[in-house]
Amino acid sequence: MEENKENKQQEEIKEETKTVENKTEEVKDEKKKTENKTEEIKEKVENKGRIIHIGKEVFYSDKSEEKKQAVFSGLINGGYISPTTSIDIFMGIFDETVFTRPVLWIKSQVSLMYFVYLSFRADNPFDFWTKCANCFQIREGKPINRESLRCNFRSIISKGKLDTYDIELKRIADEYNSCTIKKEATASDRKAKAYIT
Repeated sequence: MEENKENKQQEEIKEETKTVENKTEEVKDEKKKTENKTEEIKEKVENKGRIIHIGKEVFYSDKSEEKKQAVFSGLINGGYISPTTSIDIFMGIFDETVFTRPVLWIKSQVSLMYFVYLSFRADNPFDFWTKCANCFQIREGKPINRESLRCNFRSIISKGKLDTYDIELKRIADEYNSCTIKKEATASDRKAKAYIT
């Protein structure tokens, strides 16, 4: 009887061992699938032209120096940023190695949110509000509250004012984001824009 009991225990141990081994194989298979999926995603992102920059303190931009300088001129001439802002300080919002201090935005915080959303969201889709709070400040020395950026901007979108809130800022942002070759918007472009907003 004791021998049967021992045999039964050994059989149970073998079964449990087999179950653990099967589970281990399943976990290995899932890990491999995850790794393969990660590689696929990386390839897709790299094939789109660039890897999305997350966590940097400045805005990613592949736009030309001329476009960035045109934005700087438009913001200075429109009275959106302090006239004492140098081009070097402004260019720092695109390159952390030359970033020295935030650009002083002298209009309302809502207009800053509108400009950042229209200008930089496409290239910085996940963290443009964080970058905005790092790269700009309103009123001398007053930091921007990141949470209020996100929350307060929703009203512009919900009220349908995305195209009309500030025509001059929209023009500056559109010129910054435009291609050098003018093309007519396709149906898919209009559908994508409707989805984003």
